[in-house]
Amino acid sequence: MKLLDIQLYEDDLRKTIRNLDLSVLDGRTVAVTGGLGLIGSTIVDLLVTYGKLKNIFVLGRKQNKFEERFRDIKNIQFVPY
Repeated sequence: MKLLDIQLYEDDLRKTIRNLDLSVLDGRTVAVTGGLGLIGSTIVDLLVTYGKLKNIFVLGRKQNKFEERFRDIKNIQFVPY
């Protein structure tokens, strides 16, 4: 089960979004380094839940971990390093 499938987690992300002004990111492309780690993946989840970005690039080492967590999400791509 992916974290974004858990309603409580999604509710917490939406509460966080309500308390932040992310409008500066509307329509932009963002790269998240370490996007598969604890903090990075939470930031990616937050940006995905916000839903107004053009693209999200997740920089990480393990493509299989990326596929497990984010494969069904559009506008998100893996960049290995």
